[in-house]
Amino acid sequence: MKVISGIWKIKKAYYTNFIALGKEASIQSKKEIGNISFNFSEIKAEQNTFLFFEEWKNQEAIDFHISQDYFKEFMKVSKKMLQSTPIITIYDIHNQTKL
Repeated sequence: MKVISGIWKIKKAYYTNFIALGKEASIQSKKEIGNISFNFSEIKAEQNTFLFFEEWKNQEAIDFHISQDYFKEFMKVSKKMLQSTPIITIYDIHNQTKL
């Protein structure tokens, strides 16, 4: 399994637009066969900051995800909304335990 964590800081003027964009990305991503979970939320402690937390079956699922037109459009449109470069980390999970 692969986990993607993304922190996005957005310019204040694009706050509402980014929420709509993130929600749509979440809806579309959850439809993909290789998606296990996809969460998009605001980090309330940091103004205009959002978290994407995604679980994917494998690298092939991620490759398929980033090849989708809606993902490419998200990346293109969100670029102008950014206050800083997003921090995106991919974790390769070999084992997991639920508490």
